[in-house]
Amino acid sequence: MGSESVVRCTQEWGLWHTCPDRWGLWHTCPIWQVPEVGGRLRRGGSAPAGGSAPARGLGSGGGSAPAGARLRRGGSGGRRVCGVRREHAGPGRFSETEGVAVDLRLEGKVAFVTGASKGIGRCVAEFLAREGCDVVITARTEGPLEAAAGKIAAETGRAVLPLAGDMSVTADVQRCVDATLERFGAIDILVTCAGSSPGGLLEDLTEEQWVASLNLKFMGYVRSVRAVIPHMRQRGEGAIVLVVGNDGLKPSYWEMTAGVANAADINFASSVAEQYGRYGVRINTVNPGPVNTDRWDTLEKAFARDKGVSQERAHELAQQSIPFGRICEPEEVAALVTFLASPLASFINGAHIPVDGAQRKAIMDH
Repeated sequence: MGSESVVRCTQEWGLWHTCPDRWGLWHTCPIWQVPEVGGRLRRGGSAPAGGSAPARGLGSGGGSAPAGARLRRGGSGGRRVCGVRREHAGPGRFSETEGVAVDLRLEGKVAFVTGASKGIGRCVAEFLAREGCDVVITARTEGPLEAAAGKIAAETGRAVLPLAGDMSVTADVQRCVDATLERFGAIDILVTCAGSSPGGLLEDLTEEQWVASLNLKFMGYVRSVRAVIPHMRQRGEGAIVLVVGNDGLKPSYWEMTAGVANAADINFASSVAEQYGRYGVRINTVNPGPVNTDRWDTLEKAFARDKGVSQERAHELAQQSIPFGRICEPEEVAALVTFLASPLASFINGAHIPVDGAQRKAIMDH
């Protein structure tokens, strides 16, 4: 079978065989079925005594999988993801495909996620917890934050610590970071999601709106990184992911305050990546376009107001601007963030990755 770690097979999933890894060491591992002859199959895990064992998160189909393997289930219909009911069916829609999940080697890591009571931040916290991280989540409003923490902890079995705080206030940021270090002793991962900017046109935006946008969406990210990075530098490792936005890369005049703050975040991240990469600290940005969250609903309403159209028409224009014909789901952003936070992304530093389905923003200006 050679020394390839990916093998070809058409046998039924759940059968165990012995195969060599790339170093020539032999292991017992499972073969998983793929939908067509000659498809590429991944193997993972090691065989428990007596063959197969129940899997955590078993997907559709009969049989069992090796202990610790996570099976994704596909198919149409709705399901609950990140605390929200999702409907995803048909071509081009978000779905989870059946197969064995990759081990991201995040078990036992400590993640600090800002803006995590809802939306993308909450979804990131859940994804990291499902991968084995203990998670600290922050947001300004205590009630929704504690509810999110309780639900994520109950569903994942990981420790989830809610800390109410305003990332536009330096003392709040430092207090939350200090409390995390006191509780867990380390911060391996920082993900910043706390930040919103008002939509609006130049002549309508007030100076207060500009200052508020920059204070939270830009300086809030600076404060969070500044508070965490000395600890990461001292330990010689750390992963930082800033959830920014594609208007920092693709400007649009109806999202001007967000675009300016996001462009500043991207410049900031590039500088930090160059300075701290030598200490084993990685920093990258993820830049979503329209995402199915309360935040996008607010922006969509502002866009409709400024363009003099209905919100339904504004939503149609957003969909038309994306080749997939739909807007993004928060779990699609969270999946990338979780990968970038993992050791599997060890050589990715200073990258600014769009998650916008190749959106063409000018189409929205029709």
